[in-house]
Amino acid sequence: MKICIISHDFYPRIGGIAAYVFNLSKTLVKMGHEVLVISIRRNLSLPFIERIEGMVVIRFLVPDINKVRGVFFILQAVPFLFFLSLAKKFDVIHWHNMLPDTVVASFGLSRKKVFTNHSAGFLYFFEKNPRNKFYS
Repeated sequence: MKICIISHDFYPRIGGIAAYVFNLSKTLVKMGHEVLVISIRRNLSLPFIERIEGMVVIRFLVPDINKVRGVFFILQAVPFLFFLSLAKKFDVIHWHNMLPDTVVASFGLSRKKVFTNHSAGFLYFFEKNPRNKFYS
């Protein structure tokens, strides 16, 4: 199976999302899947593309400024994922952050799409809109 994982929080950063995505990707490779991870790099010390424990990791260079970082990631990753997914035919696109990863993932072509929410920001978004009735 060909799996594309999108997470702007990824190794070598330390934290819950980065660790989860890294370990999930390693496990999928061990199970025999082809895994591509799309992420960011905040400085030139990390390469644009590398292979880590069997997975291919693509990191787009973005400025280390909170609100600007996501925009730069979207502008680079959207066309990359769209055109790559035309040729690669991903079975699954799996993303891990509501923004900016959802925007990037929406332009990828695959048979299945999976979103894993790791923060409460997703819930706050739905609580603000009275039309969303997930709970009472």
